[in-house]
Order: sequence, then C-alpha cells, then structure tokens
Amino acid sequence: MTRTLLKTDPRAVPRFMRVALYAILLVGALASIPVIGGYSPIPVGTLLDAWIILFILVSIARGRTYPIVLLFFLVGYLLMRVVPALVAEAPMVDFLQAYRWVLYLIAFAFAVGRRWGSLVGLKRVTWLLLAMSLAKSLLTIVTFGPTARSGLLIENNFELALFSGLLIIIYRELSGRARFWTIALLAAVVVVSGSRSGAIVFAIAVVYAVSQAKGAGLLRRYFIGLSVPVIIYFVAQVFESRALVAGIDRLNFLTVFLAETRDWDILTWLFGTPPLTALSSNGCNSLAFYVNLFASTEDGSCYSVILHAFILRVVFDAGIFGLLLAVIVTFYTLKKSGASGWMTLTIAGVMVANSFSVSGLNSPYVGLVILLAITTCTPRTELRGPSVFDRSGHRGERRRSPVEPSWA
Repeated sequence: MTRTLLKTDPRAVPRFMRVALYAILLVGALASIPVIGGYSPIPVGTLLDAWIILFILVSIARGRTYPIVLLFFLVGYLLMRVVPALVAEAPMVDFLQAYRWVLYLIAFAFAVGRRWGSLVGLKRVTWLLLAMSLAKSLLTIVTFGPTARSGLLIENNFELALFSGLLIIIYRELSGRARFWTIALLAAVVVVSGSRSGAIVFAIAVVYAVSQAKGAGLLRRYFIGLSVPVIIYFVAQVFESRALVAGIDRLNFLTVFLAETRDWDILTWLFGTPPLTALSSNGCNSLAFYVNLFASTEDGSCYSVILHAFILRVVFDAGIFGLLLAVIVTFYTLKKSGASGWMTLTIAGVMVANSFSVSGLNSPYVGLVILLAITTCTPRTELRGPSVFDRSGHRGERRRSPVEPSWA
C-alpha cells in the first residue's frame, strides 16, 4: 500500500532518485577501497551536486505546493549575487564554488513536504559506508603507519559530517541492538580517522542518540549535560593542536581573514563584499600552500574558498546577513518538514560544527544530510489528530504508518 502511494503521490521522491543516490555513494566507496592512503577516484562531490540539482528539477516537474515566498526570496537573493558577478566578468567556476550553499538552501525549500519513503535502503547504505570506511582506515594504518589518514569518499573532515548526519537520520528506525552497533561502528571510524572536527560532529550525534533513549530520565539529562564539556574539550583540542602545527592551519586562515576585513565598514560586515571579490595579493601569498584552491584563471589570485572554514567564507562573501540566512533557512525548513526539536538542533549542530573547520553548508556532504533529514520527516500538513511526539522523535500521531518493503 505504501509502495503504491509513493509511486502515485507527487510529493514522493521517485524511486530512481533514491537508487541513484545510493549508487553514487556505494560505487564511490567501492572504488576508493583499493586507493590506500587516498580518496575515491570517482568525483563523488560533483555527482552529489548533480543529484541535488536533479532533485530540484524533478520536484518542479512533479508539481506541488512549495514555500513560495521563501523560494522567491532565495532565488532573488541568488540573482542579486549572480548578476553583479556577470557584469564584473568574474570567473563563474569560482562563483559557483563560493555560492553553492545558496543552491542547497533552494533545494531545502523544494524538499519541504516531500516523502523519502522507506529508510531500509538508507540504513543499509549507512552501514556499508561505515564498514568500508573503517576497513580502509585500518588498511591505511597497517600499510603506512599509525599516523596515516585516508578517506573513503573524500577527506575525513567532510565525510564524517555525512556519516554522523546519516546516523541521526536513521537512528529512530533502528532497534536497540542496531543502535548500539551503529554508534560503535561510527565511533571506531572517528577514532582511527584522527579527525578532531569529526569527533565534534560525532559527539553531537551522540547527544541526539542519548536524547532518544526511552525512560532515561535523570540519566539522560546527566549524559546530555556531560556531552557539553566533552564537545568543548574537543573544540579546544582542535584549536590548540592546530595552533602548534607549523605552516598553514585554521589559525592562519583566521589571521588572513582579520587582515582582509580590518578596513570594513558596517554595511560590508552586514552584506559582505561585492561578488566575486578576490583576496589581496598578501592574503593569497600567505596561503600559497593551498595553491590548488587559487582562482580558475590561474593568475595568482584567490577567493574566499581558500579560507576553508565556511563561517569565514560566508561572512567574507555574504556578510553576517548571509550567515544568518544559511542558519535560519536550515532551521525553518527542518521544522517545516516536521522534524522534532532534537533532530533540528543536532542536524543544524552538525552543519555549524563542520562550518568552523571546513566547508560546512557549502559542501554537498552536509547539504545532502539536511536534505535527507527534511524529506524523511513527516510534513506538518499531513498530520492528523492531536499534536504529540511519537516514539520516533517526530511530531504526529503515535500510530506509525507501514514501511515500504524495498531496498530504496
């Protein structure tokens, strides 16, 4: 019955879309296993961007009611950044790299009210990704030594945000034993990866897991409270360790950012630089280690992407307004989709935590997590009966609908 509904309901994410996403992740992971000490030879990030664009097009084609005001606003905002960039003849490759996060926000708006369907396939894909990631990390350590790091799809700092987000999304559908082993598997991946920023997003996922424990009472509150200083400790360790490392690190990025913004006025702090503004020659020279992130024009110039951390990048390009826009739209679309308070906070927490280290919302690995969280929640317009929290952590009736019995 549920399968028939998903086939005919225009709000359902088509099965071929779900299968395509699973194929991108699994094929990319499988191709990565032989590349010991490296990453997947398949451009998984580019394929995920293509999948998100296809998701938008399919949503338009299937025709349904979207949050029109939000969509118009986001499209208008994007045009306000694109048009000046075109007039200034800015390199579009670099512009798209800097403003992917706006495209993701538009995708979130299209995702509101859509149904992913069964989470069986997503659970299996998550387990396979974690198992392959752990296996590859162990092979890398055995081959190159205990300090060696590798990634399955991409660098650990990116993909651990994806893995932690997937854990949060599927957690409500797992049995008690499956919950324990999934968390344990992810914990092992985090430990062998050596990624401190990955440890932070994992700690956020654990906060969500503890919040969903039944009958925990005082014990639940104790562990949630305990997780706060643990997260703070990990954050402190990130900055301390990287401040001691010679050469380029997050402290260098912050130093360059402060130097680039020291003469800003209030309007620039609020709305950012004209698109697409390059960093000064001194700023680019200070970060010459990341020459592969220089402008596509290959003239020695560089843009905000070289600052790595999304928090710095979005403020430089779009100001405090752009940063607030990213956070508020993420919160709004998650809540509009019917996500519980805990899920909204933890998914947004993964995004923010990752934004302090790497690309955050400007990465398809984080954007995909938020999109999946939106589509796997129960739309509020479909709720019937009293508004209560069911045992899955979603707002709606306590009675659960049947699960689609298929891989996808």
